[in-house]
Amino acid sequence: MNKKLLYNQNEAGHINQEVTITLEDNGQGIEDAYKEKIFAMFFRASERTDGSGLGLYIVKQAIEQMGGKIMLKSEIDKGTTFTIILPNLKPTIGSM
Repeated sequence: MNKKLLYNQNEAGHINQEVTITLEDNGQGIEDAYKEKIFAMFFRASERTDGSGLGLYIVKQAIEQMGGKIMLKSEIDKGTTFTIILPNLKPTIGSM
């Protein structure tokens, strides 16, 4: 799995307003029919898994509680990318 994290301070030394986390794999991908359902509670795309269908639901709920968002991009036989964007909740010097 390829992981990327963009830190809260950019190259010019300014505080970023958000952090972007990208999780990417080169697996089988997610079929279009499942993309709208993938974050639903108890949803499992396959009966061949041992999961309960709660993982992505809980992740999405936690991200939204922090004011963020999660996006999905997937292609069959190429893999899946999840992009998570979270706001910078740390106050900047000028706002204290």
